[in-house]
Amino acid sequence: MDRFVALLIVFSGFMFACGSGLEEAPDDLTVEFPHTVTLGPEQGLVASTGEVLGHADFINGDLVTYTNQTIKLQTGCAESQAHCRPLHVCRLTPQSKPAIFDSHSQVCSNFANEEDPSTVPNAETGMGFTTQLNTEEGYGRFWVKEVSGMGDSARVTLVYSIFYLPE
Repeated sequence: MDRFVALLIVFSGFMFACGSGLEEAPDDLTVEFPHTVTLGPEQGLVASTGEVLGHADFINGDLVTYTNQTIKLQTGCAESQAHCRPLHVCRLTPQSKPAIFDSHSQVCSNFANEEDPSTVPNAETGMGFTTQLNTEEGYGRFWVKEVSGMGDSARVTLVYSIFYLPE
């Protein structure tokens, strides 16, 4: 029943968004949002489909992972790693530590801008961030549900959704 109510709310939001000039979600979406995915080092994510890429393909992915102390997250890049999408880490102030959230619904909805970095050096459980997608128009809102392991055995479980801007 709760899932049905959530779907009604999401569907109503899309109907309202269509009337307000927001873009509709693409027809080829194959996942429901918020969506949960677990990634290991050297993998990529295509956010709109939930596809996990078997290697860190920053050109064809929206988010990629690399080995670090825990796990490094990087946005997708349009042409090369010198042209990656910005990533906004949710914080109380620009100088403070990342805010910690209990759920995806609490994560900020701030738009990433060109001054924001494109990486999170070591993902931490509970942190949240937004990023401009690389594979299609729109933005992703991500919550780090869990980080486990270190180095090559590190895993990150993310809960995310996609939102769009008016044209």
